[in-house]
Amino acid sequence: MMVRRNQMAAGLDRIGLTPLTLSMLGRSWWPWPRLTVLLYHRVNRPDEIGGLDPGLVDATPEEFDAQMSIVARYFSPVTIDQIVEARHGGRLPSNAAIVTFDDGYRDNYQHAVPILKRHGLTAVFFVSTDYLTERRLFWWEIIRMVVLRSTLSEITLGYPFPCAFPITDEAQKATAVNKVIRIVKSSYAMDLPRFMEELYRGCGVSWSRQEDNDEADRSILTWDDVRDMRAAGMDVQSHTRTHRVLGTLPDEAFENELGGSKRELEARIDAPVRTIAYPVGKSVAAEPRIREALSKAGYEMGFTSSPGLVRMNGDEDYLDLKRIPIDRGISAATFRGALALPWLAG
Repeated sequence: MMVRRNQMAAGLDRIGLTPLTLSMLGRSWWPWPRLTVLLYHRVNRPDEIGGLDPGLVDATPEEFDAQMSIVARYFSPVTIDQIVEARHGGRLPSNAAIVTFDDGYRDNYQHAVPILKRHGLTAVFFVSTDYLTERRLFWWEIIRMVVLRSTLSEITLGYPFPCAFPITDEAQKATAVNKVIRIVKSSYAMDLPRFMEELYRGCGVSWSRQEDNDEADRSILTWDDVRDMRAAGMDVQSHTRTHRVLGTLPDEAFENELGGSKRELEARIDAPVRTIAYPVGKSVAAEPRIREALSKAGYEMGFTSSPGLVRMNGDEDYLDLKRIPIDRGISAATFRGALALPWLAG
């Protein structure tokens, strides 16, 4: 699929039909501005992240540098505050764009911020606050490391339901990682600490608090990093407390995940937090209980991972805004094409 997208975009480039150039021309005719929102998780080299998931590295530093040069050339960078103001009657510049990052990996600070500054750009970083405060590694990364370390032939779990996954080779282990992560993403009202203890038992692998802390210090942002990012002109907003899929949470958990994250961020950065990016990025368009909880917590905008452009008009659902996910390894032509035709990114 990646090869096909690269070939299609390269073909358009070769015959002079650069999708981005055409799109920039077309946008001048639209009666309302479109906002382009880019989505990243990590900027790093996969061979430099230890045992963490290379699939979350969306660009190497070299790729990100080239991509930001394209953004700086074709777009007018905007901030969250400007977008909020536009929602309430203000107007964004033509070809407005914003770069976003989810989760809170430390390479955002180490690699992405210097590149953004060099190109005169800013970004908004959506962080899951508990991991920064408690110095713990993200639960999906622990799942991956624990499963890959297991020397058993099968994982057996009894919670939240009995299940077993063969892990006799690397391919089976990779499949098991995805299935175990899917259990967390889909199980309603799961007790996550209990599940993780069940996973350690089922894999025959120990995971100490010290190892958790050490891995977090290597790979998760600190609050000092966040303050430095703010001083460099970057914005930091909410990605909940513990990165749980909102649709799997009971109503009584929303205040902690949504309101608690917002309050801690505001105290840490001494600035209002009005925006959230949803863990896993699922749409909340048809989720009235989640939308009510978001509004009650004080969020004015929410970002999904669904590819598309944001129409800055009265018809846009500001709790269900689209972004353009970027994948590592896409060509410059495909990146330009994705900015114009977001389906090329997915």
